[in-house]
Amino acid sequence: MVSEQSWGAVFVAACALVNVSNLTIHKTMERNALPYYRLSGIACLLGGTGFLASWLRSGKANDFGRRQALWVGLRGLFGGALTFVCQLLAQSMGAPLGDIGALFS
Repeated sequence: MVSEQSWGAVFVAACALVNVSNLTIHKTMERNALPYYRLSGIACLLGGTGFLASWLRSGKANDFGRRQALWVGLRGLFGGALTFVCQLLAQSMGAPLGDIGALFS
């Protein structure tokens, strides 16, 4: 069985890989004049809705109070979404992808 610390390291590495990949996709789509922000927003809404539906269906939603669920939602919004927006802004200003990845890791 793999320890929780090992899974944490795996997820941190996967998150860094996804972030750098996403920034590369943004740069490529921008170069080809494709609507990256619209497509990314739709994908985030669909993914978030899927995660919310699976969490509600699992029954674990009953373990959280209203304030705790609100805190988790706000933390995800301002921790994850705001970080992603700052990454995109840094990339749009011309910062190299390696520097962006190092700052947000």
